[in-house]
Amino acid sequence: QDAAHRKRTQQGYKERERTVTSMRLIYAVVVSLVLMMLIWASECKPQLHQVVHGRQPGCTVRPDPGECRGAFPRYYYNPENDQCDCFLFGGCDEEGVIFTWLRLEDCVGACVPGNKEAGPACQQVTADEVIRFITPGKSLTSAPPPRMTNRMTNECGIRSTNGVGVHLIGSAFQNGQAQLGEFPWMVAILDKAGNYIGGASLVHPRVALTAAHKVHEKVADNLVARIGDWDLSNTDEPTPHQNIDVATIVLHPTFDRPTLVNDLALLILQSDATLSDTVMPVCLPQPDTNFDQSSCIVTGWGKDVFGETGKYAKILKELSVPAVSHGECQRMLRNTRLGPKFTLHNSFNCAGGEGEDACTGDGGSPLVCPNPNNPNVYVQMGVVAWGIGCGVVGNPGVYGSIPQTVDWIRQVIQEQPQPQPQAVEYDIRNGPQRAFNPTK
Repeated sequence: QDAAHRKRTQQGYKERERTVTSMRLIYAVVVSLVLMMLIWASECKPQLHQVVHGRQPGCTVRPDPGECRGAFPRYYYNPENDQCDCFLFGGCDEEGVIFTWLRLEDCVGACVPGNKEAGPACQQVTADEVIRFITPGKSLTSAPPPRMTNRMTNECGIRSTNGVGVHLIGSAFQNGQAQLGEFPWMVAILDKAGNYIGGASLVHPRVALTAAHKVHEKVADNLVARIGDWDLSNTDEPTPHQNIDVATIVLHPTFDRPTLVNDLALLILQSDATLSDTVMPVCLPQPDTNFDQSSCIVTGWGKDVFGETGKYAKILKELSVPAVSHGECQRMLRNTRLGPKFTLHNSFNCAGGEGEDACTGDGGSPLVCPNPNNPNVYVQMGVVAWGIGCGVVGNPGVYGSIPQTVDWIRQVIQEQPQPQPQAVEYDIRNGPQRAFNPTK
């Protein structure tokens, strides 16, 4: 009898264990479903945003959910209720140009006038449905024409502080993220597989300036200059970037890899970049330019912190840094592990040291400073070269000096075929339309 009792007891324990396991599994499934619903709901949560500019081109373009369905949910401006709604597929206009938004705040900032709630109403659409976003009686031809701009080849260094096409606002734009098109000279160097190598700057329609240590072991045929980009992880931007193959790598003739002396290189591109609101060369300084009293800006897609835990930026970042004189920089660096006998070569200049700095992956990116005679125009003073850690108080970042090497840069540029002076007619929806020589 005792044996039978023990057997029944063991069977009872096993039954209870199976029941508890089943209940735990059901509980986990229910919790997962609830979390998924909360995440989905957060995508479509009404938000309040301040609009900086008026309605931008593209706000009344009707997306077709039968195309570009890779990203969802997305947001579009609905003129019938004057707010941004969301739906479950991507969406292109009739010419294949995407004009919906990944983030609600971007759509609101671009399309909804005034200061108001513009929450979405998610629509369960199917791929073959066509959503009618245009008010009855109106057609696509009633939409405002795309903004056109002229860009001359002799222009340089003009920063678009408010962005190009749309001024992006909201919680997504914190931690020093630049506006779309704010720094039109910025270049990302990629290999042919799409891997990010480093930053660069456009100094001529066919020439990009970068750090020699980023490309001295690379083969030109395997490099691509991505110009006019902002979010490296997203091809869905109001203005298209340009990918141009690299034809030649020109290292500074006295570049020294162990010490990084004269850490500069020029990338000669296969063809000229098409100039536009989001693509423009940066200005170059005179050889005797002194920027010790300047407040400058460094931009790049590098890591947020030093080391393996750091993450590369997807969206271009900007950072204001004070210029540091050569003598003061050497004094500060002597307080680091470099020691009291360290000598800073005159091919370097410095900025930062207040706990904010460029970091790993920013190598080759430009340090620009406002022209004292025209603060709206920026001159490149340095190329990110090296530093002791990232953002360490008392440790300025070290840059390849442009004033010290600008004669060499100009000499290489002058050896390139010079572009004809051109005005580029730029359509914010469809990209560069045509280039023409105004003298003809």
